[in-house]
Amino acid sequence: MANVDNGFVRTATEIQKAKCRLRLAGREHNVLEAIILSTYGWNKSKDRVTNTYLARLCDLDDAAVSRALASLAKRKIITLEKQGIMKVVGINKHLDEWIYQREPQKKDSKKLVNFDKTLVDSDKKPCRFRQKELSETSNTIDSHTINKDLKPFSSQLAVARPDTEVATRVIPDAAVQTPNGKSWGSQDDLTAVQWIYKRVLVNNPTQNTPNWADWANTVRLMRQLDGRTHQDICALFDWASRDEFWRTNVLSPAKLRKHWDTLAARMIKGAPNQGGNSGMVDPEDTSWINGDWGY
Repeated sequence: MANVDNGFVRTATEIQKAKCRLRLAGREHNVLEAIILSTYGWNKSKDRVTNTYLARLCDLDDAAVSRALASLAKRKIITLEKQGIMKVVGINKHLDEWIYQREPQKKDSKKLVNFDKTLVDSDKKPCRFRQKELSETSNTIDSHTINKDLKPFSSQLAVARPDTEVATRVIPDAAVQTPNGKSWGSQDDLTAVQWIYKRVLVNNPTQNTPNWADWANTVRLMRQLDGRTHQDICALFDWASRDEFWRTNVLSPAKLRKHWDTLAARMIKGAPNQGGNSGMVDPEDTSWINGDWGY
């Protein structure tokens, strides 16, 4: 049974009133309450947290928490600062700055995918268009992807071709990508993973050349979903590559992402680094951009 004797959260009445008028998505609401608990619940106006800590409170995944934090910060409901690989969060006490209403969701036209001369809609159900309907959707479908002499469908759904047979879809911002565009990364993502590979070779000279698109894609997801910077990623990998245990267990961006919170906690606490060097990198050092960290 809940009892104030077991603890309570003291918040300003004006904040509670303002919350009543907020229009939030479910995950935004969860994360906002977790921030209040993590700050006012400990008599603090701000505190350092990780996505994983908030995710555990909200029973969400890290990516969902990262998106909710970005949305709440954009609406000026919370304050959000980065300190290395940690985040400092708090409630914005200037309630007149809050954006109470959510932005209206834009309704996208139904997306169509061309599977071997067969048009399938986003719900994976077969559909057939008349010439008039095709002309009305010409702004969203390249003319060369449509077979205008479509024949009636058989009882079976179309099967997508293997990736090796799918025509290349060019990602405008990609410096490297897979043919189907599912995995890709920017030039900075590629530079970062090339540097990571050099660090891997120091500990494992027989390491095979990686799939650059897959590695760069992981770094891109760490940036866009997890809120990391290239500097954060390279600094933590540098620390792991010098640790007696982790240098043989973290040999790729995917492993780094999987063990991020454990590695970050040990690095921040200054855990002994058996490689003879703490691996801490000057946060102002941007030499990684040129792939040169002095190794």
